[in-house]
Amino acid sequence: MRRATLAGLTTGAATTVIVCFPFVFTQWLNVLSYFIMLIAPVGAVIAAEHFLLPRLGIHPFWREQQGRDTNLPAFAAWGLGIVVGIVLLMLEAIHLFALFISVWLVGFLSYPLLCRLAGAARGNDASDPYEAAYGPVLERSPTETPPAGYQPVNRRSPWYAIAVACLDTFQSLIVLPTLLYFIAATAWMKGRRRPRPRDDERPVSLASDVD
Repeated sequence: MRRATLAGLTTGAATTVIVCFPFVFTQWLNVLSYFIMLIAPVGAVIAAEHFLLPRLGIHPFWREQQGRDTNLPAFAAWGLGIVVGIVLLMLEAIHLFALFISVWLVGFLSYPLLCRLAGAARGNDASDPYEAAYGPVLERSPTETPPAGYQPVNRRSPWYAIAVACLDTFQSLIVLPTLLYFIAATAWMKGRRRPRPRDDERPVSLASDVD
């Protein structure tokens, strides 16, 4: 708890000092994009650890089960995503605001491969990967007394139905507008950067020739 508090205070103080510089608050969107590019592989590694590794027969938290101190595949996936992002940025293949998508995908797909190369599947038994990582699912019998303070969810409440419907609708509708936004923004930025023709390069109209 102390480490988390110290890390939060250090990050907050450093961010406060950084934003005082004119370069930062005049280019704030660009600075945030760079921060997102640095953080995106971390989220990709976490997502791959819990959702992709079990499908490949690798237990989540495999590093702890093998007694390893560091997760080298995670560092390698993070570095690979950053390198790919820098290359795409130098080639101007993708706009800075949409660069984190490619960086996230690289980290998400490379981490399981790097884990397998590092021997993460070595020593895994035939048990369920989820059960080995998170423990067995405890099912309570109908006659068992619920613990103190336990309040079951009232699924018949109209507010519960509205909340679930809104959440499902939001999750299904947010994907398409987000993709359309990034495609439209990238196309607009590429067209905006095209140089305009000079006056001497513009075609002369017939009306000016007659005059």
